[in-house]
Amino acid sequence: MLESVVRGMKVSLLITFSVCLVYETVAQGNIDAIVNDAVQSAFGGGPAPGVAGFGPAGLTGAGPAPAVGQIPASRTSGGGIAPRPVSGQGSGAARALARFSQSNAPATNTLLSDRSARASQAARTIAANPEVGGFAAGGLQRAVSDPQIQASFQRAFEPYCFAMPLCDFRDPYRRTDGQCNNPINPLLGSSFTPQQRVVPNAYDDFISLPRTRSVALPPQLLPSARTVSNNVFQWSFGGMTPISASFSTFLTHHGQFIDHDIIATPSETLPNNVPILDCCNPVGGIVKPDACFIIPVNDGVQDPFFLPHLNCMNFVRHTGAPPLRCENGVREQINERTSFVDGSMIYGSDFAREWQLRAKFLGRLAVNGENLLPNHPEGCPDDIPARLPCFIAGDHRPSETPTLTVPHITWLRRHNLIADALRAATGIWNDEVLFQEAKRIVVAELQHVTYNEFLPAVLDDFHMNAFNLRSSPFGHAEAYNSNIDPRTINSFGVAAYRMGHSLVRNSVGLLGNGPPVSFPVSQHFENPDIMYRGGYERMARWMSRERKSRSDRFLVDGIRNRLFENFESNPPPGETPSLDLGALNVQRGRDHGIPSYNAYRQFCGLPRANFFAVVQGGLVNHNQFAAQALQRTYRHPDDIDLFAGGMSETPLPGSILGPTFQCLIAYQFSLYKYGDRFWYERNFPENPLAAFTQAQLAQIKQTTYSKIMCSVMGNINVAHSFQPSLMLRTDIPGNAPLPCNVILGGNPLGFDITPFAQQLLQLGGRRRRGPDPFNLSPLNPGMRGILSGPGQIPGSGNFVSPLNPAGVLRGGRDMRRLY
Repeated sequence: MLESVVRGMKVSLLITFSVCLVYETVAQGNIDAIVNDAVQSAFGGGPAPGVAGFGPAGLTGAGPAPAVGQIPASRTSGGGIAPRPVSGQGSGAARALARFSQSNAPATNTLLSDRSARASQAARTIAANPEVGGFAAGGLQRAVSDPQIQASFQRAFEPYCFAMPLCDFRDPYRRTDGQCNNPINPLLGSSFTPQQRVVPNAYDDFISLPRTRSVALPPQLLPSARTVSNNVFQWSFGGMTPISASFSTFLTHHGQFIDHDIIATPSETLPNNVPILDCCNPVGGIVKPDACFIIPVNDGVQDPFFLPHLNCMNFVRHTGAPPLRCENGVREQINERTSFVDGSMIYGSDFAREWQLRAKFLGRLAVNGENLLPNHPEGCPDDIPARLPCFIAGDHRPSETPTLTVPHITWLRRHNLIADALRAATGIWNDEVLFQEAKRIVVAELQHVTYNEFLPAVLDDFHMNAFNLRSSPFGHAEAYNSNIDPRTINSFGVAAYRMGHSLVRNSVGLLGNGPPVSFPVSQHFENPDIMYRGGYERMARWMSRERKSRSDRFLVDGIRNRLFENFESNPPPGETPSLDLGALNVQRGRDHGIPSYNAYRQFCGLPRANFFAVVQGGLVNHNQFAAQALQRTYRHPDDIDLFAGGMSETPLPGSILGPTFQCLIAYQFSLYKYGDRFWYERNFPENPLAAFTQAQLAQIKQTTYSKIMCSVMGNINVAHSFQPSLMLRTDIPGNAPLPCNVILGGNPLGFDITPFAQQLLQLGGRRRRGPDPFNLSPLNPGMRGILSGPGQIPGSGNFVSPLNPAGVLRGGRDMRRLY
């Protein structure tokens, strides 16, 4: 019986396939013309129209965008430090969030947003065309996923797509904007390019509208993101949220620091970079209603924190961008940072920003009068109660919290310390040489401590080994694969890596010679005052001794109810005076069209949850309480948002995370490593002068975070001491604090600068361009930036993934055996 059923299915599939082939053959004759007409119509002049029922698309940033020509290869802030969004109406919390997700390059983001809107318009026109038989019924999905239509769309959209940069692959230094890293497609990993997806989008219309619908019948909307937060992320068991048994606060904020190295996504704005603050209370009608995606509060159930009359949390969608190959009209999101662990948050993501941050003498970065980050040229925002100057850095968020400012200052001082040591050891005074040499050492140290101290604390041994994330103990390791697309994955940035929000404490503090002093974290958002007058050193000591919050599904009150709280701002009627970070994360995933938790379980080779019970076939990686919280919130397991589902998993032994987020984070960091041509362990067979020598690597691989901290401590009449493993608690056996002179071993840097100085002197004081590489890009300098045909760009059809469709890792290890 079963055999006959299977045989019947095969015959049915064969007939269906044959019919599809005939249909495709007939339709293909008209597809090119239909697609070309749709694209040309989208560029017929004027701003791109919005979606029916969702308002006009308008433009983002600095005014009208040109409707013709490719997106220039030079995509920068244009003037270094982009001006902050101007103040306007709305709550102080909404203004703070607008600053946090500000556009670093308004003109660039205006252009990308406009191209995205026009591409989406073209896709809808194609889907609605009656000449493509049956296209309108479910045609939106096919319009963006059919390979033949994609090929036609890519050819038609080429004149409006990303231009290819001119590259010198013999340059021994990485570019600040990340361009020219990949020799096959030099755009991969560069700043101001779209994020990539590993699972197709789940937009309501498969093109751009946020994910809002439940899969269950009868049709209903998904629960409010605030409801999800109240049910899943609120600690409701009495007392404070639990504290970690193993890790210090440095783990939390190094993770946050790295986050700002690899991703920054701007929100939609009005012309002239004016923030959208009136989504909850439009005055005279919202100028750009399609950009608003408010979070309902007190939505049918009394909110546990916000008063009954507060019913709206302001939320603005992230700016759209076309796909990198422009093969369809799907709305993607911009990454303003490079997709490499390369110190973008220290140095910037474009040349103008980097130049603004440099001291322009002796290879140093600029500092203020207290050897802290340089002062922001615009001072502090008007609604920040700061008495002392605010800071600038490579990323625009260095003062988000004081505990994030600490690593910013640490790595700035580390750069200057190394630049000074190189000058002293070589006698070289050339600013550019000293700057580039110090930068390449700092980036190598950053990669080393991230992959050998931070990631092993987050991931278990299975994932560290399966994705080969640890550095080799000695010497070089040829890890690079030019077929790998290193770009930040949308679901990583918007969900998986936001796991760090559960690690945040409700307080920040200082520790000098006396007892520690603590302050509510909600009182120190964007306020740098605590960093001055020795505050940096005292806070660094506090972070090393203080335990982080336990990794779980709960967020502390300071970020779940009181994020950017500002009661003096007189928010409009009905709008909340503060924000909920958990709700923002859920809403952001829906804004990006991120599919459900189950979709990523499948991607990772994990079993889907078909029901809410914690038994086989259900939520097998959740405990009973988490499963009940999800069931109380969602109508169907396929409704579960990725952030809610991943955060509520039970951590696996040896990790702070459950299997789904471990999979996505390990996968992403493998892309950052194996997709980076300038990874610090490479021996660069195509360009030996770009490589560190064996002797230099031996010094870099002695680096620890505690050595780096000890090397940059100022004299505040405190005998500095740190634990050897800075991310572990001091009461872990063998990890008691040691005096800094012991940790450094008598060397101010913690390693010997001699091998670096000797090589530089042997090269005549300047690192030269290498020989012609054997691995040159097949594209001529003047050619377009996007390869022809779907699947030819690294990261598409020929992408080397650690996971095959069955979920088996390279090396034959099946992830499902662990789970």
